Amino acid sequence: TARRVIAERHHDVYLLDYALGSVNGLDLISEALAQGCLAPMIVLTGHGSRDVDMGALHAGAADYLVKGEISAPLLERTIRYALEKTRSVAALKESEERYALAVEGASDGLWDWNLDTRSIYLSPRWKEILGYADDELPNVESSFFDLLHADDRAAVGEAIRRHLQEKQRYVIEFRLRHKDASYRWVLARGQAM
Repeated sequence: TARRVIAERHHDVYLLDYALGSVNGLDLISEALAQGCLAPMIVLTGHGSRDVDMGALHAGAADYLVKGEISAPLLERTIRYALEKTRSVAALKESEERYALAVEGASDGLWDWNLDTRSIYLSPRWKEILGYADDELPNVESSFFDLLHADDRAAVGEAIRRHLQEKQRYVIEFRLRHKDASYRWVLARGQAM
């Protein structure tokens, strides 16, 4: 059966019919992904409808093809695309895992500030350095600026201005208020993108 063949994981790509008797191809895709199958799956269907298209993609299919419209070049392109997408996703996942290990090993607090939307991200480690649990300090600008020592505000503002206007490196030491009300010196580095 298709379940057994997929479970053996001997293939680089799977072509699954949408209608497989008592089970449909989307159910089979969901089961295979839940069991850790990483090979791309392409659904073959007898009719091209938005519901089938969206259902296949939501189930985790790499693509879908309408049986009466399949040509050799289209099949080749679809398989090539599905394989390349799978390789790219795997490489991205590996890169993200490597980055996460490096960040964890460095034990640094990370921040990301979008100047266009005024949104800010403060990593759980950033918050932990100041004595907060991740859910105790919201990811908003005021979470940073409210903790900034009053005597350091002008210097931080000037460092940000120089960095953005003059493209100078953003490296500055300043004080942030810890949850216990004491102040901690921190070294911040940034790079505008």
